[in-house]
Amino acid sequence: MEILDEFLDEDKLFKSCKVMGILKNNRVVLEEEPEQDSLYDFNVYEKWDEGESGLSKYIRKHGYSDEAETERLLRAMADSESGLYEVVDTDKENYIIKLKAISDSDKSIQLMDLSLSQMLEPGKLIFARLTHLENFSMTSGIAFVFRENHREYLLQRSKKLIKKAGSGDPSADRFIAFFYLNRSDGMKTMLQSVE
Repeated sequence: MEILDEFLDEDKLFKSCKVMGILKNNRVVLEEEPEQDSLYDFNVYEKWDEGESGLSKYIRKHGYSDEAETERLLRAMADSESGLYEVVDTDKENYIIKLKAISDSDKSIQLMDLSLSQMLEPGKLIFARLTHLENFSMTSGIAFVFRENHREYLLQRSKKLIKKAGSGDPSADRFIAFFYLNRSDGMKTMLQSVE
């Protein structure tokens, strides 16, 4: 929230909405409440604003904390990336989801997530931004969930949407493409708040 409070004024918000294609007649058009989290995620992590993200501006201005744990988290957040993953297995008791990256079937990821671990079943596909820590990974707070039989469609359609997005940043274009794929083909999910 500190990043959003400091680096997302009304002007930047409207510009980011325009880049995402959700500004219509000078109004922000979100179809559902969780899309607000997608907008915030886009502004924190994607480099749509002159090649910088809100996170990179925050780190440039404030540096890394003197606390080792905070520094590790900020560095991991800066290295995070979004992608499409297949759920291989879930351990509901320990809140762990084993993922396989669609782009690299040899890459296995242990995702810890309280909500997703309870609702996802093997075979489902998720598009998420993962932050990799020492022993596990976590999402940035958003995840778009798709049915397993949508894999080929998602891969083909996302290529077209990525070309159409044209933000100037490949990661931002990928995020925008899957944002729209989630609107049209995503499974509705309700994630619980964690305090």
